[in-house]
Amino acid sequence: MGFWTVFSNAAYAYSGVENISVAAAEARSPRRNIPRAAKRIFWRVLIFYVLSIFMVTLLVPSSDPNLLSSTGTAADSPFVIAATRANIPVIPSIINFIVLTSAWSAGNSTLLGGSRTLFGLAQHRHAPALFKRTNRWGVPYVAVAVVGIWVALGYMSLSSSAETIFVWLQDLIAAAALVGWSISCIVYLRFYYALKKQGISRDEVPWKGPLQPYAAWFSLVSFVILLLTGGYTAFINGHWNTQIFIGSYLDIFIVFCLYLGYKLLMKTRVIPLSEVPVRRFIDIAKQYPDPPEPSKTGWRKFNLLWE
Repeated sequence: MGFWTVFSNAAYAYSGVENISVAAAEARSPRRNIPRAAKRIFWRVLIFYVLSIFMVTLLVPSSDPNLLSSTGTAADSPFVIAATRANIPVIPSIINFIVLTSAWSAGNSTLLGGSRTLFGLAQHRHAPALFKRTNRWGVPYVAVAVVGIWVALGYMSLSSSAETIFVWLQDLIAAAALVGWSISCIVYLRFYYALKKQGISRDEVPWKGPLQPYAAWFSLVSFVILLLTGGYTAFINGHWNTQIFIGSYLDIFIVFCLYLGYKLLMKTRVIPLSEVPVRRFIDIAKQYPDPPEPSKTGWRKFNLLWE
């Protein structure tokens, strides 16, 4: 049960990793740089998340009492505990600095993703036209302001019930991430089978992912299982918890209401695979190719994870 519960926490930690695609419309040479960024995110996750956590498990025993403490600081971080056991006193301050910068970066990423999503929905008449307004630099300031209002929720951490609020938000964000990833898999699978239905080779697409469609199907099934079992503890006899139930499943209800409500209100239909306008967008990509990649000089030749 503890092992399965960790998946929900992991979904919260990885939420927003897909935001690189949102920046495609504002990125330089997106057909070359977005796939490159996606590959590098894989290596960053493998090195900085998986490998570092594995090393910590070799240094900190599961019976260490500090793992279950709740200090509100970085003192109960497994990385800090590992450093403390190695008599390196400066590490807690470094971890606090990393946590603060990571939170700031995550906030910027979410602000970008949320505002651009609203802007895109408005462009396709799926959201009020108000969100299409931009300033002279092309920034959708109305969408940014509306998404930015939610930053004020951070002040809830000043109350005595900050831990309860954090758990609520963590469950909601983890469920939202799983819903978003599931929808991404469904959209990709429809794209994949639309190519197949229309006789278009994947070699014509600017970039194609490996192990498809098997990777997408595996991911979709995994995400749905994790989503449906995210609040499993609420169903254990004698352990009902309204907070866990709502936090784990409210997003599913909201998404179905929005999707079915839009379909019924606007009387739209699901586009058949044979009518998906894949060819039109491939032709646009060919008509406007990315400029040639400039050659790397100096230290940039050795930069594999960021440049």
